[in-house]
Amino acid sequence: MAKRLVDRPGLRRYTTDMRFLATLIIVVAMSAIGQAIDKPNIIVIMADDLGYGDIGCYGA
Repeated sequence: MAKRLVDRPGLRRYTTDMRFLATLIIVVAMSAIGQAIDKPNIIVIMADDLGYGDIGCYGA
């Protein structure tokens, strides 16, 4: 009689590992979201005597 797919110990270990990995990813993502809310990233650039043609992408 053939073994059922769920009776294989390797599959149980794989499933357990995937559950652990998914939980770890969720916890890390939630902690990153919590930190991003506390510390906003704001950059203020002030320049005097700067014209429209003085700024370009790639330094051109």
